[in-house]
Amino acid sequence: MFDVRDHGWVRQFTVVPGFVKLGFRILVFSFFSSRLNKESSENGGLVVLSKPNVVFAAECNGMGMSGVVVSLHKSYSDYVDFVRELRSEGGDGLKMADSLIISLEGSVIKPFDLKNLAETLHKEDV
Repeated sequence: MFDVRDHGWVRQFTVVPGFVKLGFRILVFSFFSSRLNKESSENGGLVVLSKPNVVFAAECNGMGMSGVVVSLHKSYSDYVDFVRELRSEGGDGLKMADSLIISLEGSVIKPFDLKNLAETLHKEDV
């Protein structure tokens, strides 16, 4: 029997909820041209960490961007309020460059799920 815990690469187990059933209708990738750093509030990293709807944040490289934040929102107006808060609380250190807004009620081709990845790793391990 394949047990992912035996391999040491499992950080934690996570349930992936039905975001729409929970009321989240929009998934947003927000790109920043300033560094996101959790140790410094000068560039807004701590502001991002304080938002419960932020599911992922990291420094990145490419397209002239240096930070990305993935967040869930119940509506477009909820997203607009989120951006307004980030800009006011992040100050000059947080420079939002662009966003990619995805409707979770639209034509999602492949929903977020780690099942296929686990199956692939299991096949490689056998």
